[in-house]
Amino acid sequence: MRPKGFPIRFVVALGLSALCAALAVRNVDFSRISEVFGRFDPAPFALGVLGYASIPIWRAFRWKLLLTPIRSIGAAPLFGYLCVGTLVNLVVPARAGELYRTWLVARDHRFSTATSLGVAALERLFDLSILLVAILLALAFLESSSTWVLDLSLLPLAGLGVMVLLLFGVALFPHNARKLLEFFVAHLPASWRRVVGETLENLLAGLATIRNPVIFLKALYLTTLQRALKFAFFLLALLAFGLDIGPFETLFTMCAVAFSSMIPAVPTSVGVHHYAVVASLSLFGVSSTEGISAAVAIHLAEVITDVALGVGSMLIMQLPFRLDPASVPATKDEP
Repeated sequence: MRPKGFPIRFVVALGLSALCAALAVRNVDFSRISEVFGRFDPAPFALGVLGYASIPIWRAFRWKLLLTPIRSIGAAPLFGYLCVGTLVNLVVPARAGELYRTWLVARDHRFSTATSLGVAALERLFDLSILLVAILLALAFLESSSTWVLDLSLLPLAGLGVMVLLLFGVALFPHNARKLLEFFVAHLPASWRRVVGETLENLLAGLATIRNPVIFLKALYLTTLQRALKFAFFLLALLAFGLDIGPFETLFTMCAVAFSSMIPAVPTSVGVHHYAVVASLSLFGVSSTEGISAAVAIHLAEVITDVALGVGSMLIMQLPFRLDPASVPATKDEP
């Protein structure tokens, strides 16, 4: 059944993507596109794509690590779930692939979707934490002509940082979180209390896996490694186009693209991704023509890689493209 309000959300997302696409190409000199691609060097770009393609491997090891207190699951199937989830993200709006992969692992390994979602939330917390550190590091070392970006970015970044700290607080101090949970559940209708209480309890169980300091530090290391590989991909891609910008400018561009993926655009973030690259590079003297060329190449390489890994994983693991939530334990973790 199609979700209520889907057409409206899709129209809004399509409008945002179209607007960003128009902004991305408004100053492009299309007569110079062939000239820009004429100096393209495929060797560093291919090396960057290889690094990008390895990111799901490290994501799978991180997922395995965070699931360890709940279930012992091999990295290989988790790699497949991740790749298929990314494929779903490319096709279905609102990052539905994140829910899809949590349903898959909960279904196949018999534990609650709420616990699985709690672990997935931890992954996002680690990602956001490293991303916040990365963009603050980039902003701290940008040239003075670009520091006005800091003034525009500081407030939303501070808000995001507070949210991340609060969620980490919930994960690290479950006793206090449970008191808040009990207070919340006590004010619900009696018919909802048990189901909502069990669901939130399982969600806390998923979040609580990082209370182990070894798991926390290893997850932090694996997250940093993933972001470093993504940074290397951007650095090599821009180098392939002969764009001579510094590492902190590249880091800022990568972070801008990462944050732009939170905008509710159409699948694959067409338009939004491209505008984030063009707008970021323009701060450092890169023309829109060069910026859009690099943006298209980066985006196309990411999509082709993600589709290849996702389709391959789906065929090898014989996974359905759609999952029936009724086939997954709703609240109770099964042994």
